[in-house]
Amino acid sequence: MNRRSLLGALALASSAGCVEHPLPPLRGVVTRKRVVGPSGALLVVTQDDISVRNPRLADDLPREGERGNASVTGKQLEGLPEVEFRVRIRHGNRSYVDGIEADETEVYRTNRSAFNRLMVADRIEFQIGVVNRPSLLTPSRVVRTGRIERKWVVGVREKETDRGRKRTKRYELLNVSEDGIEANRSVLDADRTVGTNVDAKLRERFDSVDYHLVVAHDGRRRVYRTERRQFNRARVDRRRTFEVDGEYGGQLVRYVQRDAKGQ
Repeated sequence: MNRRSLLGALALASSAGCVEHPLPPLRGVVTRKRVVGPSGALLVVTQDDISVRNPRLADDLPREGERGNASVTGKQLEGLPEVEFRVRIRHGNRSYVDGIEADETEVYRTNRSAFNRLMVADRIEFQIGVVNRPSLLTPSRVVRTGRIERKWVVGVREKETDRGRKRTKRYELLNVSEDGIEANRSVLDADRTVGTNVDAKLRERFDSVDYHLVVAHDGRRRVYRTERRQFNRARVDRRRTFEVDGEYGGQLVRYVQRDAKGQ
């Protein structure tokens, strides 16, 4: 298929409202994120640093661990001229539209949601838009690697006050770290995992039960929510590669094997 036919097919698929993209995904690694205004870059995020280029925004834009990641809310950008969110990708395979070869880089416009979801060094699968090119659509897969430093279980109870407001109380039930295991022995044994029956009993006792992991990404720590099965498979002080989801990429959904090329 030539370039013109390919673009025509993409436009037709887009106008028809297709849910599935007609072409296989592109793969790549995020090497930089930027928020850009009419006068230039407002925020630059790299593997080593977060740089806020606009003095007026220095107190508003986040500096999450000073490296690799930053998310931006709509409120933080209120009153500013229209901005663009851009990510730079080092391609893992050849772009079928623009002819970008593997290991070459391209800068893509994207939306704030995709910008917030991605960290520098993420390995992603994505599609590119037909209009406003080059543009990156919401990634279909986001994979990252880090060392698990801690995992813990929290029981949540909600109680309505006399004034009709809800009060939320959180109880740490299990904490596993490099320093050892701490458990609320009235509900859990001092174990590194939570079985099916124990989980069911906890959910009878609490309004909800949350499983968390702390993962270090080259010196920067991030908290993830996960499910019981992934929690049980997590081993403190071990590096794991995993797939994330959620608006800010804060949900660890499954562990994956990293191939030799890191894609």
